[in-house]
Amino acid sequence: MAHPIVGLWKVTVTFGDKEFKVVHNYLPDGQVIIDAGIFIASGLWKATGERGVRLVSLRPIVTGTLMDREFHGWQEVSGEATVNADDTFVAEAEFDTVDEGGQQREGTITTRGERVTLK
Repeated sequence: MAHPIVGLWKVTVTFGDKEFKVVHNYLPDGQVIIDAGIFIASGLWKATGERGVRLVSLRPIVTGTLMDREFHGWQEVSGEATVNADDTFVAEAEFDTVDEGGQQREGTITTRGERVTLK
């Protein structure tokens, strides 16, 4: 039986007073794809229990067009979550990033996920 995290999730990310929506797609082999519309991050997850997971994701910070891009650094996010019986999760995650101005930033985000199911 697959871990309860496997599948497609609508996720709300809160950072300070800002909130944005992303899609998480947890694959059975321990990979996760995170699509925020303006960027895609790749990640890995592993079970920490029957309903718990640890996640790490990584994305490059770039500006410009496809042909004229400027690389600024990486954003790494890591955290743990537990999938609730109602197919939701809430997790706090730590991030370490270089912003587009070249400044190193660290902090915490809150993620709230809701499973997407076929009807």
